[in-house]
Amino acid sequence: MNHENSLHIELTNRCTLNCPSCPRTRMIQLTKMPLPKQDLSIDDFEKFLDKLYESGVQELKIILIKKN
Repeated sequence: MNHENSLHIELTNRCTLNCPSCPRTRMIQLTKMPLPKQDLSIDDFEKFLDKLYESGVQELKIILIKKN
């Protein structure tokens, strides 16, 4: 995978794991503050999709990873 052309979008930050490679974990470590638990709104997601389309993106894959 070419990471220069890849995109990671998080629909929610409600995960309670502390994976060392996760950007959320790094942000908490750097700021020493918890992140508020929130979800990406439908309106913001639609705006995001519009921007992707305008920039020429032709394919978007959404993957759900469920951790028990």
